Amino acid sequence: MSMGGLERASACFGCVINAISTSIRRSNTSPAGSRKVVIDNRTVLQVVSRGPGTAGSWRTLLLLEDGEYEFTGRARTEGLDPSDANGTDGVNLRISGEKNAVCSESSQWITLHYDFEVHGIEDVELVCEFKGAQGVGSFDPASMRLIRKP
Repeated sequence: MSMGGLERASACFGCVINAISTSIRRSNTSPAGSRKVVIDNRTVLQVVSRGPGTAGSWRTLLLLEDGEYEFTGRARTEGLDPSDANGTDGVNLRISGEKNAVCSESSQWITLHYDFEVHGIEDVELVCEFKGAQGVGSFDPASMRLIRKP
């Protein structure tokens, strides 16, 4: 599935999300840094903290049809203070508009899952987000999948 623009994902069962078309969004109050780096021969998307209240995310927009979906991908954190691991700092996957996604903190690559429903045909923005007063959130774009449940 190409992600060069808006597309229907009605036949998408295990589609790979192409990171080339992603964009970065930063908090207005404490903007995060962003970068694409190569780790273990793999391009990784990163969000870098710039102090307390930092939040930033990599995003991509899709046109999806009615149904239930699962958004999955691998992520990890580096340099996040363990005392900040209260469920609000770390990495998460979600859709735009959802504010209650639980964050995970792990220095190892972990697979994150986010389930959501679409009612009718909607533009849905998939979000890979990092929040933290320090550290880096890394996302593996090659592992990102959007699965439409039967």
